[in-house]
Order: sequence, then C-alpha cells, then structure tokens
Amino acid sequence: MKIGPRILDRYLSFEFFRMWLTALLAFVVIFLVVNLFEKVSKFLEYDVPVGVVVKYYLCMIPYIVKWMNPIAVLLGVLFSLGALSRNLEITAMTAAGISLRRIILPVIVLGFAISAGVFVFGETVVPYADTRKEEIETVYIKRLPLLKTIRRINLAYRGKEGRFYYIRVFDGIRNQMRDVRIIEKSEAGELRRLIVARVAIWRGDRWQFRDGSVRTFRATGDISISYFDKEYFDVLETPEDFMREEKSPEAMKFKELATYISNLESSGGGATKERVELYLKISVPLANFIVIFLGAPLALQSHRAGLAYGFGLAILLGFMLWGALAVGRAFGQDGTLSPLVAAFLPDTIFGLIGLGMLYRART
Repeated sequence: MKIGPRILDRYLSFEFFRMWLTALLAFVVIFLVVNLFEKVSKFLEYDVPVGVVVKYYLCMIPYIVKWMNPIAVLLGVLFSLGALSRNLEITAMTAAGISLRRIILPVIVLGFAISAGVFVFGETVVPYADTRKEEIETVYIKRLPLLKTIRRINLAYRGKEGRFYYIRVFDGIRNQMRDVRIIEKSEAGELRRLIVARVAIWRGDRWQFRDGSVRTFRATGDISISYFDKEYFDVLETPEDFMREEKSPEAMKFKELATYISNLESSGGGATKERVELYLKISVPLANFIVIFLGAPLALQSHRAGLAYGFGLAILLGFMLWGALAVGRAFGQDGTLSPLVAAFLPDTIFGLIGLGMLYRART
C-alpha cells in the first residue's frame, strides 16, 4: 500500500509540473513577442545593439514570471488533473480506495513550494533584473546618463530619527550639499529643530555645516535661534545615503521596505501605503497556492462540463483574484481597509471559495 501512493505522487507531480512550465513558457513568449512589436521601432530608431536588446528582454522575463505565474499554476492544475479526470484515471484511483483529497495532495504541496519560490524569486532576481532593464531604457532609449545619482538637484530625503532633508544641490563627487534645510521632528510628529546652512561638507565621518542657523522649537511654544560659521551636528546620514536612488515600495525587498517603514513611522510620518505594499509582497506569492484550490475542483469535473468551460472559468477566476488584489490594494492605500486586511482579504475569500468547491467536488 505504501508503494502505490508514492508512485501516484510522482506521476501527478510530473504531470502538473510539466503542464505548469508549458503554460508559463507560453505566457513568457507571448508577452515578449507583443512587447518586441511595440518597441522594435524605438530600438531601430536609436540604433540599439542587438546584444543590448537581448539583454533587455532577458531582464524582462523575471517580471513576467512573477506576475503571470498564478495563471500558469491554475492552468497547470486544470490540464494535468483534467486529463486524468477525462481519462477516468481519477475514478480508478478512488475505486482503489484513495481519497480525492489524497490524490491532489502532491499538487497542493507543489503549489505551496512554488508560492515560497516565487516569494524568494521576487526578493532576489526580480529587483536586480528590473534595475538592469530600467538602466537599458535610460541609456539607450531615453538617452540619459546613469550618473544622475552623483549630482542631484532639489533632493528631498527622509532620514533617520525624524529628520527630513531638503537639498538644492547634492554633489556626490565632492561629497557636498548646498542650500541645506534639515527638519527634525519628534516621534509624535512635533517640530523640534530646523537647521539651515549654505553648504555642508563631509569630513571623514561627519558633516560640517557652514554659514547657517539653528531654530529650536520648545514644547512651551518658544523658539530660540542661533547662528554659526562652522558647526558639526549629530546626524546619521552619509553621502552614500543621498547618492542612493529613491525606490518605490514595489521595487524594494521585504526587509528593505520594512526598515523604510520603521524609519518613516519613527519620524512621525504615516506609512499606510507602504505597509500595504509590504503585506502584498507575501499575499501576491501566496496567490500561487490559493489558485490550486480553485483549479482542482474545476479540473476534476471537466469531463462533465467540458474542458473549454473549465478553462474559461479558471481564467476568469484567476483574473478575478488579480482584480481583487488590486481593489484591496486601493482600499488599503486610501485607508478604507487596514493594510493587513487589504492585502490578505482577497486570498482569504478566494481560498475559502476554492476549499468549498473542493469539498463539494465529486468524480
């Protein structure tokens, strides 16, 4: 009795894995071809080398894989289990005493592994590939230099411990800031100090501020002002911090975004939108697992309703899950829902729907 289930697990796993990869490859090819037709005129207009074009589309593949994978998993479940159902192999298995839930167990385990893999993939490969792709667009299509981080104009930067920097010119070659304003707030968001300087120069491991003033705001409402020619202030930001390009929450890794949120909230600022994006970094990969429970019951009944019907319904449910994630994101960012609920409610709803469909499934 032990040999049978093990052979069955390998058989079902192989069939699901094969169908999933086929569907994913098809999506990648379709998206690359469509995008190439859209951009080929620009590549020719700017005489972009063929090798750069190839690199550009290689860097696009991870993004496509991350976002199209849930639909590929859904189709993998539908085609693999659907074929077994139509050939009455599922019926033969249940007749041999193997329960329906035990039959699909290897697919569920693989779905969970894929979900975890997509999370890791999104934390490692996707950010790197997106950065390289944007660099190619900047240099070869927009015709802009990549040295914009060395010299930045009108830079607004949120620092640590409640500091906000407004810098008219940052010179990364000389490690200087010109026309600097630093606003310091308490954890409650109250204004504590305003530092204004004509120039700030990095001296080894500290900033030296020149020709400026300091305004200190007390809880009583009094304001004291002092002026200086040269002064060192206890600020933690380094030139590397200002040279680093500001990233959107979607482009940050989970730990990086969590640290950014912590700094933002400790500075007295709100981080509702950022928290929604943080939780979505978990809920979006989790969708790869959720769709298993949507596709399995449809596949098991495909021999009665027809494969085309099951295929269409599976695609519809998959895009409905995507739409629900987008709506949840919008409601979370505008404060209608809490960030945690906004990110995970769609997965929860569709997961319960899938479990209910699976419970009622009959072969």
